[in-house]
Amino acid sequence: MTSYKDIVRKDDIVVDSNSSGSNEFRYSIRIPYTRTGNQIALVVMMNPATANKVKSDRSINNVLTRIHVERPEVKEVVIVNLYPLYETYSSELELHQQQSELNFERISSLLTAVDFAILGWGKPKGVSAKKLKEIRYHTHALKVISMLQQANIPAFKVGELREDLYPKHLGRAPFSTLISKIDLESLSKKLSHIL
Repeated sequence: MTSYKDIVRKDDIVVDSNSSGSNEFRYSIRIPYTRTGNQIALVVMMNPATANKVKSDRSINNVLTRIHVERPEVKEVVIVNLYPLYETYSSELELHQQQSELNFERISSLLTAVDFAILGWGKPKGVSAKKLKEIRYHTHALKVISMLQQANIPAFKVGELREDLYPKHLGRAPFSTLISKIDLESLSKKLSHIL
């Protein structure tokens, strides 16, 4: 399989991030492919791990490779997250209200330029229902779903939903599992029942 390093224009990567105290936040990372195309894909994951303008990580590499192979019409990938906080371990996610609000504003501003979205936020590993509520996990997912619906952006997932609620983490799904359409209305209703 092609290496992501061979398929992206590294010098043209754009990262929207900032630093606040001891925590780092990344709102988006825009990565253009070396090929031409006519579409921009928005990828919504859980939170940034380590990738920035200088270095990538496994999740980003897998996302870029998957979209390059399955969607040849895509010229650029924009990756955003439910949470902008850099955190390698999803069980350590925290809610930073001000940054989350800014994150949703930034996501909203990107929607006018994208052609479709791929959802892949998964579920934090080993996190209790109480913690999910504390960090407003389902609320964040519903917010993104609502924004996509209002902007009439078609959405996709990889494989089946985990626990019938969570789009599988894109960095961990095997390449043999293909991208398929997701019913945002149905997912929204299921998530709403949890709140």
